[in-house]
Amino acid sequence: MAQEAALDLLLALVRGRRRLGERLLARPEASLPALMRFVRDERPAARLLACACIAALAETGACAPAACWHELLAVLHATVRLLAAPSRAALEHAPEVIGALLRCHPTLHRLVGEAGAVAPLVAQAGAAGASARQQELSLRALALISAESDGLRAVVAAAGAVPLARDALRAPAAGVRVAACH
Repeated sequence: MAQEAALDLLLALVRGRRRLGERLLARPEASLPALMRFVRDERPAARLLACACIAALAETGACAPAACWHELLAVLHATVRLLAAPSRAALEHAPEVIGALLRCHPTLHRLVGEAGAVAPLVAQAGAAGASARQQELSLRALALISAESDGLRAVVAAAGAVPLARDALRAPAAGVRVAACH
């Protein structure tokens, strides 16, 4: 629990703050290898927070995607596995992590499709009990995935995202409607 609280604090500190992220990565207790241990942790909450920290560091540029390519791939695969977790926190935040990874490194678009992220994101966005936040983040992640190539757009469309996005345009939550437009 204390480790998860520390990871949550680290995530809050590094979001959008490149210099602070660079300084924290220079410290042994917050280095990339230290965070990667949590990506492989048995606890889904710790894995999710570590993945979110690394994605936030990469998105700000504190962890240059070219320098931490293998770590980003491990984070991507761990996050895709978290989409199948029964945890509501994982279901809400895993699409956000995938979105951050896609924004920081365009090459990951193709790998997200290959990692099997599309089907769980479509399922989550269309799930009957999904919160508006889950739907919105899943639709945004699907939009980011399909933004780069026709091949990925075809994968997203084949998974059933087009009727899902059409139905989401009638959702009561404004965020879901906006995400469906992307």
